[in-house]
Amino acid sequence: MKKTNIEGKQGGQMIFYLIGYGTLGKNLVKILHQYYPQGQIIIVDHNRGQLANAPPFIFQAWEQDAIEALNYIVGLAHSDSWVIPALPKHLLFDFILTNIQGQLEAEQAPVPELGLGLPFEFKTDTGTLYLSYADFTCPPDCSEPEEYCTVTGLPREKPLYQLLESIDAEPFISYVLRSTQLAPGLGGFKPEDALAFKNQLEDAGPGKFLVSTSCSCHAVMDGLYIGKNK
Repeated sequence: MKKTNIEGKQGGQMIFYLIGYGTLGKNLVKILHQYYPQGQIIIVDHNRGQLANAPPFIFQAWEQDAIEALNYIVGLAHSDSWVIPALPKHLLFDFILTNIQGQLEAEQAPVPELGLGLPFEFKTDTGTLYLSYADFTCPPDCSEPEEYCTVTGLPREKPLYQLLESIDAEPFISYVLRSTQLAPGLGGFKPEDALAFKNQLEDAGPGKFLVSTSCSCHAVMDGLYIGKNK
């Protein structure tokens, strides 16, 4: 079994919250169990049928809305936990928007044309932008090196999260939460980092922002408008 650079603290137990248990989630659960056989895996989905027949190594299965689950998770005090999004939406952005709307005027804003010239850029009907250095299906054992692509062998000037941090698209200001590779083809972020990210945007408003979750090669981005206090 290959080792990763993510290890639990000595004496602690890692907890993985996998949010979304469709086809992608079911595949990621297998990878998680392979690389972290002692970790506690909690799967979350709003559809009870998706949670049926979960493998026996699953610690818990929650029938719950994704944002409600993430709100609960960020309130827990477990330092060795990771959130793994596995659903066809930008979980971090939805979490931020839902929480900020309770305090401030806030809404999704269209992502402007950025002129990044990446091999893959796809904007959905709702304005969410998916970005990648790869216009092909990445191999399942990719180690996500920052300096070059394992498929093409070509060098990269910057990992994608750094490229997005450096975007100059006034009046938008770019904020990026880095997704950490936990195993090949599987990334996540810490709950406390999501909360800190949300608080940072609240403090930065009012204004327009680009909100991205990004690893070295792939990213998802949404535009966010924050207005005055309600």
